[in-house]
Amino acid sequence: MILSIQEQLYTIKEHIKGLDTTYFPQLPGITNQIDKVQSGIKLQSEQLLQKLLTGETVQDLAQKPPLKKSTLSAAGELHIRPPKQVYISKARINKKSTSVKSRKRLEDEEVACITENDIGKGLFNLMNKGIIPKDVDLTPAFIRGAPPLTNKAAPIYPATMKPSQVFVRSEPQPAAAIKFDFTYSEPRKTYTNFMRQTKATTVEMTFGEKPREDINTRGYEELMDAFSSHLFIIRKGVTLDTTPEFISFQRTYAQLWGKIIPAIKALEAMLSTFAVPKAIADGKKLVDLIGKKVREEELLDCLVNKEEVREYIKIPRIQYQGELGRAKAAVKIQSTWRMFKARTAYKQLMFLMGKATTIQRAFRRFLLIKNTRKQAASQFKDKMAEWKLIQNKFRQDWPSLKSKKRTELHISSLSIDELRRLTMDKFLVRQNIQLSRIFTIQDPNVDIVLVCAFEMTPEVMGYYTKILELGNIQDVNSRLCIISPDLSREIPAHISTTRALLYSPSTISTLKNMLKHKTSYIVPGVMSKDEVELSVLLNIPVLGGDPYKTSLFSTKSGSKRILSAAEVPIPIGTSDIYDEKELLATLTRLIASNLFVDVWIFKIDNEFGGRGHASIDVSSFKIIKALRKAGEELSEETQEDLYNYLSLTIPKKIRIAMPAIYPSWKEYLKEFTRVGGVIEACPSVAPTKIQGVKVAFCILPDGSITLIGAYDKIEARKYVTGGFLFPQTSLPNMNLQMLASSIGSVLYEKDIIGNVTVDLVSFPDESGKSSHPLFWAVDLDCSLSDSASIMTFFDFLMEGSLDPVTGFYSLNLVPEDSLSSSSSFRYFLYLPYIHHPGLGKVLYKTFFYMCRVQGISFDLEDRKGTAFLLPDSLQSCVLGLISMANSPVQVLKLMAETLDFVGSQGGSGIAKTGFREESRDDNISFAEIVSMVKIGQKKLKPKPKRKDPSERLLVR
Repeated sequence: MILSIQEQLYTIKEHIKGLDTTYFPQLPGITNQIDKVQSGIKLQSEQLLQKLLTGETVQDLAQKPPLKKSTLSAAGELHIRPPKQVYISKARINKKSTSVKSRKRLEDEEVACITENDIGKGLFNLMNKGIIPKDVDLTPAFIRGAPPLTNKAAPIYPATMKPSQVFVRSEPQPAAAIKFDFTYSEPRKTYTNFMRQTKATTVEMTFGEKPREDINTRGYEELMDAFSSHLFIIRKGVTLDTTPEFISFQRTYAQLWGKIIPAIKALEAMLSTFAVPKAIADGKKLVDLIGKKVREEELLDCLVNKEEVREYIKIPRIQYQGELGRAKAAVKIQSTWRMFKARTAYKQLMFLMGKATTIQRAFRRFLLIKNTRKQAASQFKDKMAEWKLIQNKFRQDWPSLKSKKRTELHISSLSIDELRRLTMDKFLVRQNIQLSRIFTIQDPNVDIVLVCAFEMTPEVMGYYTKILELGNIQDVNSRLCIISPDLSREIPAHISTTRALLYSPSTISTLKNMLKHKTSYIVPGVMSKDEVELSVLLNIPVLGGDPYKTSLFSTKSGSKRILSAAEVPIPIGTSDIYDEKELLATLTRLIASNLFVDVWIFKIDNEFGGRGHASIDVSSFKIIKALRKAGEELSEETQEDLYNYLSLTIPKKIRIAMPAIYPSWKEYLKEFTRVGGVIEACPSVAPTKIQGVKVAFCILPDGSITLIGAYDKIEARKYVTGGFLFPQTSLPNMNLQMLASSIGSVLYEKDIIGNVTVDLVSFPDESGKSSHPLFWAVDLDCSLSDSASIMTFFDFLMEGSLDPVTGFYSLNLVPEDSLSSSSSFRYFLYLPYIHHPGLGKVLYKTFFYMCRVQGISFDLEDRKGTAFLLPDSLQSCVLGLISMANSPVQVLKLMAETLDFVGSQGGSGIAKTGFREESRDDNISFAEIVSMVKIGQKKLKPKPKRKDPSERLLVR
């Protein structure tokens, strides 16, 4: 314990020696007091050791509690507070004083000795007692006597015994309550024969007591403020303001703290910007920056570890300072340049790799698509080979098959180009327009399976079932089956019925079971590859031809080849045009060769129903008028002028039949050149004298041709057909069977069978050479048209027969029942598609109840009246109408009355414009349909005869 106190006093003394006595006049007094205390303690230790050596005392020292840290030791570890208004820099504090010289103590020359008695007891005993002085020579203790360390067996205790736990509760004292100043009393000295005796220095230490009001007594905070170096830590841009150093710094410069804060904030901002993990700031250097415009270099100088921080600061003027600054800068420039070159090369490489990857991906996709198409074509080629075998057998078996019991699988599908399907108004309902096919069941040898685009409602099914029962059809439920693809609701609405059927394996399985062990064949709508796949899948033939040839001969350009081969008159024109310049050049040549033609018609190859028609009237062109007056052949220069004139005039003067689908000439021309088209001359007569005729016939598998019917087309809009009037009267002396046979035989040679429709144009002969009207064949469609499908329903209601030569239909009446031969003829007007938005709010029962009230019905006895054809429920706002009577005038009258009734039920909230600008489809408004019928009435209404003037005189 004495030695520990001596060491602490020596440490305090050495620390005080390093202080500057200029500003601390009390330091010499403190040093003298410490010397006196050291001398007294050393004298007491020598006296005690002398007594032990002489044997005057052998008792052990009483155990004392561990001494607390002395006041002198604590004071020696701290700085003394300087006088007020005096600031000491860190350099001045750390500077050691050289004026104070170390003094050699006289007491150090006297070294105590250890007696034989002490050596016998052992060194360990002396060390435990703490009586061995610091400078005692311990060599004899290691040479002789008891050894310092001996071996002894270690006791082993059982596991049941547990060491007792002693909890010591410490009560920390606040630093403010500890005082480090001390009082010193002069020791009394006594002399003996061996050494001097000095009274021990009294050191007073107080803990937790109220300090005495003494001027010389100072606390921890005052000493901390006086001798602290005011270094504080900034970690990750945030100052640690709870450390004692920072608190002392803030307390010392409390009066200037408002001016110091901006410097600290600036230092924090710089360190935070460059993400410096740790920095040690010198508060005294920050004080020197008060009132100055601080730069980054000055802030960096305020850091103790600025060399470490400099690695994080990315400011060139700071980063590259010092002895190695130029070398670092050179290395940085070189590395940056290398990085730039490498980065540029890498970017270029990545750019080229990206482009190469895009090209490779596109090429792989192209190869994949090509291979897939090749595989699909190969598979379809195999299917076509199998299908042709099925078709050949079908043709061979037809003579015997047509008189046997058979099942017809009718598929009302529009398997046409996707763009055509997307631009059709209510495409799904349009596919169900040919629902009248079910009336083929009137043939007792035919059972019908009809595949609809969607599931029919019970009201619609009940409506057609009731009509069949009124026609005395037996076993309707067993002979008629109407189904729909089971996945029709999950697939897109523009998918054709045949394709939807191929996507529905459950329905395919149902059809296989229904047609198993039955003689059956498919009656398609539009023949395509889907019908071939379905035929192979069900292993039954199709009443249709090769899909490639069928689609080719159904185009405007392809039909010209068949009509020319059949030696049927066709209009002046050119086909297979696929380029804009070719179109203008062809039109120029046609006009130059046929100056008498006023109107030229453009037709898109794969359009139908007049949707792809456009016309231009050249009679009003100045250049045409001049050429007609000249009456000379056109030279090349004149044709070139005409070409330039047409290229500028056509976009302004062109009239498009369906502006909702093709709003401008640019869009029309784009589609025209994409799929191809034709240019035809319009007959050079008044437009009111031109009438369209449609002739439908069927090519049976054995090559025989059957006439289905011939109709006059009624236009709802220019070149757009809205209805059909049966029979045709525009060509009264026309042999329809001969026309059908001439065209059908050519098609049969091309392996085309099934339903075919030919479009004709009739016009009077203006030359006067013939009193009969002339005609041109303008179009051909190798599919079952809506006008042809209605004939089964009309024949079911009339129960008559068709004259294949004239195309007139007469009733099979008993001679006594017939009043006249003219009354036995029947006419009908068929409107396949009537769209009225107000019908969606009309209930089914209410609608037909009002029909009975208003007298809108069909008379089974007179075979006259109006019948409704429902492709869907009334909520779809679509229905079909057919009015039947014994004259065209009565037919139009019945249709006008029925349209008025439909308009009254649906309401007046309908669009009166010809097309809807907001939708790109081929919708024909209800107002256009009504107007079409009224115009037809006016044409057929007999004009009153003018009286002879002589008769007028007689009357007078």
